[in-house]
Amino acid sequence: MKMRAGWRVLAVGVVCGAMVCPAMLAAKTKLPVPSTWELDQLRSDFGGGPKMQSDVFTVNEDKPAMLSVDFVMVDDSGKTVKSSWSGPQNGRMLPLTGSSGMSFGIDKDGNEHWVFADGATRVGKMSLEKDKRTVLVRVLYTGKDGKQYNQVLMYNRTDQ
Repeated sequence: MKMRAGWRVLAVGVVCGAMVCPAMLAAKTKLPVPSTWELDQLRSDFGGGPKMQSDVFTVNEDKPAMLSVDFVMVDDSGKTVKSSWSGPQNGRMLPLTGSSGMSFGIDKDGNEHWVFADGATRVGKMSLEKDKRTVLVRVLYTGKDGKQYNQVLMYNRTDQ
């Protein structure tokens, strides 16, 4: 009898552990908080599409229930755009503060979607590289004219 009770306790422990581990992993932040990331022009590939002159984003909070990010981007024409976004990482599109007509959404797996004021879109996948100092974003950029460009954007951590 003692042997069966021991196996029963072990089985319950394994099942509970198997359920708790994914929940604990899901609760981990994806990017260090706080952290600041700058576009690496030399390592990025704009695929023949619009090329930002600079792009910096700062992560203020990164949990599945709430992501908070500040952006400062200088577009290909030299216009500086400062904005911020806060929301859950559930893929739902929400407007950016400071950028009229722009919206953004990202899910817990790093799948992101941008809609720009001029109708252009950017859909892609963000990932933190093994070095924990590089963010890679692979996107399909669709311009307002419908032309599409595959882009690979590399960001380096600048605060540490």
